[in-house]
Amino acid sequence: MAAAFIGMLMILVLPKRGGELVPEESQVAMELLRQSYILPDSLAGDRDLVLLRADGSRVHLRLGDQDTLKMAEMAYLLSPDEAVTLVVPETRRGNVLLEDGTVVLLNSVSRLRMPTSLTDGRRIALESGEALMSVAHDEKHPFRVALPEMDLEVLGTTFNICLYPEQEPTTTLVEGRLRVSDKAGRSLMLHPGEEAVRGRDGSLESRPADLRTKTAWVEGTFVFSHLSLSSIMTYLGRWYGFDTTFTSDALKENTYTGALKREYSRDFAFSLLETTTNLSITNQQHEERHVVVSHR
Repeated sequence: MAAAFIGMLMILVLPKRGGELVPEESQVAMELLRQSYILPDSLAGDRDLVLLRADGSRVHLRLGDQDTLKMAEMAYLLSPDEAVTLVVPETRRGNVLLEDGTVVLLNSVSRLRMPTSLTDGRRIALESGEALMSVAHDEKHPFRVALPEMDLEVLGTTFNICLYPEQEPTTTLVEGRLRVSDKAGRSLMLHPGEEAVRGRDGSLESRPADLRTKTAWVEGTFVFSHLSLSSIMTYLGRWYGFDTTFTSDALKENTYTGALKREYSRDFAFSLLETTTNLSITNQQHEERHVVVSHR
């Protein structure tokens, strides 16, 4: 549906008089653009991607996981100097194309704050969750990303940021150049295949990174290595939309290594875990949202 609306919009925008759209054409084009992006309240749900506006209002977006939110087009529907926050809920993913050509891929349960327009500077903020960013090169205008504990200065780079609370916060460089700074003013330059982390003393450190593990989520795969069962179930809970109860605290700390694909159904993913471990994973009685993990 969205593709059809956008195709119609392209036809409507082309005919101009004196270099400008006439009022009737502009109104029709704007309405088609609004219909291609924004869900009416009657169709809005809790699994929609949502834009939080500066006035506190929520805009539910008509976007599937393979669709892209193009901020250059949203500028016609929002205030040009407005900052908005894109919220990606459980079970969903989000794709954003900024007006400078930068691409941001967002994993489930992520929040990205960004300006409608980048005319006042190329700066965005990842507030939570996980994102892979491919930043358009512009030597004269560095791209900056604000994180809760760090700031990034980017010069044409692809990198992954993970801020999930059950995992160690990391910024992983895939290619290009990336300067990472903390709030105390300390900084370091990352090379491809490295990631920035906090040392035990709170200092900023770099270390080698497994790029396959860090970026597999983009291809729909959850790769985990010596990860606690608690962290694994929390991650899967964001994919499938469930909460976990463990029958013992010791179970939470058991570690596992493996990989699961997002295309798997929840039940199939659970069956794979049960087949390769001594775990039992069941739905809490009459509660599809809650699962119980125990020893078999």
